[in-house]
Amino acid sequence: MHAYNELYLDDAMDNLGEAFDYASKSCGTSLTDFTNYFVTCGLADEFGHGSPKIVIGMSGTELAREVFRRTFGYDNSKEFPPAQIEYDYSAEYWSGWISAYYQWSRGYSFRLILNHIPIETICHAYHPLHEASEERACAWFDEKMSEIKKVNELQRRRRLLGYTQRLLADRSGVNIRTLQQYEIGSKDLAKAGAATVLSLSDELGCEVRDLLSSV
Repeated sequence: MHAYNELYLDDAMDNLGEAFDYASKSCGTSLTDFTNYFVTCGLADEFGHGSPKIVIGMSGTELAREVFRRTFGYDNSKEFPPAQIEYDYSAEYWSGWISAYYQWSRGYSFRLILNHIPIETICHAYHPLHEASEERACAWFDEKMSEIKKVNELQRRRRLLGYTQRLLADRSGVNIRTLQQYEIGSKDLAKAGAATVLSLSDELGCEVRDLLSSV
């Protein structure tokens, strides 16, 4: 069952693509940070449920600005970089465009999708998938989703404390991309440096052996 009416789909895809492109290129925000803001501020859920106000009621640029307003408490007087006149079909644009299609097609929440397939991974799939059909790209997403392992102890303890990946990365000093790879199992935490595992265990209030027990 699709997430919302297909009549909204083309606009939704274009707008999320534009939002990702504007946030990264005009505002200089990493896609990892922006997608975290998108999810945590609540707009991802509204978008994913097909709220007309969010999906088609604003442009992608307006959507990105609203993400920043909700995240940082900006009022309407806040000045943002001007809207881009044209949007190339960039990797950033495509990652938003195809993520909107996949979310609509499968009905998963953006939180679930982006928690298990980091946006940088999606962006890096631009070559060669941007020339493939939407369903071929969805098959790639499905394959990635099927590789998800049981939640490991690192992820369980982070969620128990209410930490976002960004917060744990900042507090522990571990690169957020590396942290994401440890959580989904594409990197082996047992092979990480002692300082990395110790820093993570200190922030999570557990012993090193606790983090490695499910690896």
